[in-house]
Amino acid sequence: MRVFLLSNGTLLTESIVKRLKELHISEFSTTLFSMDCDIHDSITRKKGSWDTLINGLTLLNKYGIITKVKTPIIKKNVDGIQDIKDFCDKNNFEFLASPTIFNKNDGSSQPQNFCISDDKMISVIRFIDSLSNRNYLHNRNVSCVALFYSFSIDCKGNVYPCNSFMSKVGNVFETHPKDIWNNSETLKEIKSISNNQLSVCKNCEYKPECYRCPALVYMNNKDFYSCDEYSKKLAKIRMSGYKCT
Repeated sequence: MRVFLLSNGTLLTESIVKRLKELHISEFSTTLFSMDCDIHDSITRKKGSWDTLINGLTLLNKYGIITKVKTPIIKKNVDGIQDIKDFCDKNNFEFLASPTIFNKNDGSSQPQNFCISDDKMISVIRFIDSLSNRNYLHNRNVSCVALFYSFSIDCKGNVYPCNSFMSKVGNVFETHPKDIWNNSETLKEIKSISNNQLSVCKNCEYKPECYRCPALVYMNNKDFYSCDEYSKKLAKIRMSGYKCT
């Protein structure tokens, strides 16, 4: 098993980072909202969180731990995304950015208030599409390729298909991870979903550019088979050649 840690990075110290190096973790993943400390701290609502995170990233770099920086693109930071990419390029950090904002785990849609406006979306999609080759997402006719090589474990041992897919499939303190991976009926059902068989997607005109996220579907609809309306919206923009429709 390869271990990837997802953390806000605020508790990193030199001794902890050194220990992570000794444990040979595969990757440390964290969230940086802005290179402007005031903007970052206003989003985390924690004064000094930017300084703490940057110090942690510096330590990760010092010990040669592979690091991924992720940035949710929202109203407050949309104009500073390039600065974060430049910082990551300079430090050899992988950089991922996305305008997709999930609801709260309890289903509250309050976070949607932070979504960027449609007039900003075109330039943002151009930017995120330039970061990586999106074609790999369609290489297999499954709901999400990542479901076939990873799952997420929280601090209580609960296992989920991914860190955003809040459908519990087991607990490592009750069942061996191998048994969860091989025998969880819920996980089997999720993995069995074929995009070509989804009735809501089969004849959709935006399917060629839609990167349907089953985690987002489950968060919003509490099922595995509905349309991902947000991904459909992005697909519509892409299909129109980045022109608003």
